[in-house]
Amino acid sequence: MAIQDYIESGVLEAYVIGAASADEVKELLYLKDRYPEINLALQQLETDMERIAQHMAIKPPPGTWDKIAQEIDGLILREDTEPDTFEQRSNRGNGYKTGSRYIEVEVESIYMRLHKN
Repeated sequence: MAIQDYIESGVLEAYVIGAASADEVKELLYLKDRYPEINLALQQLETDMERIAQHMAIKPPPGTWDKIAQEIDGLILREDTEPDTFEQRSNRGNGYKTGSRYIEVEVESIYMRLHKN
């Protein structure tokens, strides 16, 4: 096998971007351990792709990270409450009912939290 031909075949590029088939990945992982030239070419390609990605990156608008943190905090730091308990209705139907309580919905968020029993 000509190592340089394998390096130039495009398999390394397909592997780095996640487009290689399972057989190509298996073969590449085997060959990179066996041939230092392939391992070095793969490392250089990964470094080059990272540089390209960093160069082409677009900064998010100001305040984006704060909004993300608030949403995460809203999901993680929620109040621990007991979910409503449901009781089977009498023989009149198959539905369920709760007491006279309403489900509270936060209006600041676009998400609705539901508790399932």
